[in-house]
Amino acid sequence: MSQQLSGQDARQVSIQNVLGQLAALEDYISRLQAALNELETRIAVLDAAEKALYTIENNAEILTPLDGVGDVYARAKILESGKVIYHVGLDIYIELPRDKVVELIREERASIARIADMYRRELAQASQYYASLRAVVEQAVSRAQQRQG
Repeated sequence: MSQQLSGQDARQVSIQNVLGQLAALEDYISRLQAALNELETRIAVLDAAEKALYTIENNAEILTPLDGVGDVYARAKILESGKVIYHVGLDIYIELPRDKVVELIREERASIARIADMYRRELAQASQYYASLRAVVEQAVSRAQQRQG
């Protein structure tokens, strides 16, 4: 025994479907924005690291974080500014010439920038689709109000 929806019931189901899509899009857009913010923060950190590498000199006194987040610092002296210890992944660190580390930082920054650009494009498309769906809902609400009023 199959039941058919009346015109009004079908419109209500359709609007509920669109509202569900809007909610899902809001969540997706929010997650994209959060990921993009993390990428942009990483780019800023890499930029700061590259700049710092060019400002350090032998015997320069610096503050270095002891806790990884910057709440606890110690004074330290740069013993050799031409070499830097660099994290290559999986908790592995190697000592490399400063210029090589700058090269690696620039490569990582370029890679992250490409990913951030992809996220920006996806965010723009999702936002545009969200705006068009929202306009459909607003039109439907407006028409319903005109019929009632």
